Amino acid sequence: MANILFLDKFQKVMKSFDSEELLECVQTREITSNASELMNDSLFLSLAYETSLEEASYIALNDSEEREFTLYRILKSSDEENILSFENINFAVDELDNFIIKDVRPKNKAFSQVINQLLNDSGCDWKLGICDVNKNITSNFYYSSMREALKALQEFGCEFTFAVEITGNSITKKIINCYKKIGKVTNKRFEYGEDILKIVREKDRTNIVTAIIGRGKGEEVGDGYGRRLEFSDVEWKKSNGKPLDKPKGQNYLEYPEMTAKYGIPSNGKMLPRKTVVIFEDIEDAHELLQKTYETLEYYSRPLIQFSTEVLGSDSIGNTVTIHRGDHGYHYQTRVFKVVTNYVTGQVQAGLGDNLSGTSINRQISNVQNNISDLDQNKMGFYEATEIGKYQDDIMRGAGKNGGSIRWVNGIEAGISNSRETYEAIYMDGKDIENSQHFLVQNNAGIVFKHCKKGEWKTVQDVHNGSGKTAWTMDGIFNADFIKAGTLQGVKIKSVDNRFIVELSNGKVRFIRNKGGGKEEEMVAFTPKFDIETGALSGVGLIHNPGYELSLSSKATDGTFKSVIRIPKDSTAENRKL
Repeated sequence: MANILFLDKFQKVMKSFDSEELLECVQTREITSNASELMNDSLFLSLAYETSLEEASYIALNDSEEREFTLYRILKSSDEENILSFENINFAVDELDNFIIKDVRPKNKAFSQVINQLLNDSGCDWKLGICDVNKNITSNFYYSSMREALKALQEFGCEFTFAVEITGNSITKKIINCYKKIGKVTNKRFEYGEDILKIVREKDRTNIVTAIIGRGKGEEVGDGYGRRLEFSDVEWKKSNGKPLDKPKGQNYLEYPEMTAKYGIPSNGKMLPRKTVVIFEDIEDAHELLQKTYETLEYYSRPLIQFSTEVLGSDSIGNTVTIHRGDHGYHYQTRVFKVVTNYVTGQVQAGLGDNLSGTSINRQISNVQNNISDLDQNKMGFYEATEIGKYQDDIMRGAGKNGGSIRWVNGIEAGISNSRETYEAIYMDGKDIENSQHFLVQNNAGIVFKHCKKGEWKTVQDVHNGSGKTAWTMDGIFNADFIKAGTLQGVKIKSVDNRFIVELSNGKVRFIRNKGGGKEEEMVAFTPKFDIETGALSGVGLIHNPGYELSLSSKATDGTFKSVIRIPKDSTAENRKL
C-alpha cells in the first residue's frame, strides 16, 4: 500500500489518499544501462472524479515508513465518465532542467564537493543527501543545466535518486542521493512456480567485443584537436592486483577468456574482436585504461534480460537470484525495472541487463568518420521503415567551437506527422541548449532567431521562437540585414515602384520607372575626371531635360520654396536657371 498526496501549483498538499482508495495506481521505474540518462520514473493513476483535484499540479507517493516521498509533476489529466486520470513524470528530472550552471571547472575534486558546487552555482534549492561515491574527478560545466550535469556525472560511475520531505502540508526539503550503484545485494530468491508467475529470457550477442583500443581527449593544436591520448605506456599485471594483463607498449586491452569464447575463429584459434572507444573527457592514461576495462567488462559477454511477473518484489537496483531449474537458469542479477500496481499488489520486474531499445548503450567508435559514441538500439528484428526513424535523427557538428546543423522533420518541428525533412537549424553552439544564435531555413525562406543561452532546449522551442525573416523563398531580401560591406549595382525602388534610386559604377542615379521595362534618368550624381590626366577631380550633379531640378527651403507650413531651380526645358545648348 502507498500514501498518495495531491499538491497544488505552490506544492501545498491538497488531499491525501491511500492507494486502496484509487481505481489505478501504477508506478514504473527503470535504471537505464546508458549512463548518460537518469532513471526513468513515471506514475499513472485514476480515481473517482473530484472537482478540487482538477487544480492539482503535483502528486507525491510514499510506499515506506520514511518521511521521504517521490514527487511527480502532472503532465496530462483527463476526465472520462466521471473518472479522473493523471499521467505523471518524476518532478526532479523535469525541474533540474531549469537550473543553469554558469561556469564550474572542478579539478581533482571529490564527487560530493563537485555536486554541492554545481547546486550552489545554479541557485538550485535541491540538497545533496547520501553520497557514497569516493572518487575525485576533473571536468567542466559551462552553461549546462543541472539535469545535464548529473547525466554527465553518471558517466564517471554513479547513479542518482530523488526524494522530497513533506512536513505538514508543505515540502520542506528536496534531496538528491548519489550512489555507486542504486540498491544492494540481497538474499531474495525468485523461484519459478512459486513467486514467479512467468519468466522470459532474452539473450543478446550483438556487437560483442573482447578487446578495446581506448582513446582519450585529443591534444589542442591550432583550430582543433590532434593526436588522442592512449594508454600504450601503462602496464597492468594480474599478479599486482590488476584485473587483466596489459603489457607496456600494447595499445589495446584484451579479455583473453572472452576471446576464447566469443572471438573470431582463425586457423584453429580465436582472435580478439577489437573495436575503438573514445572517452572524450579523459586526460590521464591510467584513468583511460581503467575506464576501458570497465567498458570491456560490460561489452565482452552476451547480455541477458529476464522479464518476469512476480508476487512481491525487491527494490529497484538490488541484486537478487533467479532460478528456473527445468531450463537451467540460475543467475545472480540486478533488478533494473519495477512496475508496481499499488491497487492490485501485482509487480512486474525486469532483471539482468536492460535490453530495451531506449536503454542499451553500445559505444562503438567509427574512426574513419570521427564518431566517438554510437548508441545502438537492441532489437531482435526490425523493419526497414523502423530504420528510417533513426536515420533522420542526426546532428552534425561543424567548426572548432561547436557550431551545429540539425536537420528537422515534421514530427520534431510539431507541424506534421511526417519524417521527411522540413527545415534545417544552424546554431552557434554544440546543441540547442548551448546556443543563442540560430538560422532556420525552410519553405518560407531564411529566418534569424536569438535567445539567451539555455532558454531554448528543444527543436520546437527554436521552431516556435520569434525571429526575423532575412530572405523569402520568392527572392525578396530584407535590407535590414545589410550591416556592412560593399554594394554594387543596387536598385532601390519606391513602394509604388514609380521611383528608383540606382547605385552603379560610382553613380547615384534618380530614375523614373515608366513601366513596361522602360526607365528614364532624371538626375544623377556622377564622378568627374580631369580630361588630360584622367584623375578623379570631384563630383557632378547632372540634370536631364524634361525634369525639373531645384534646391529648396522648407516653409513653416510644410511647403517648399525654390532657392535655385533648373527648369524642365534647360539643355546643355540652352542652359536656364
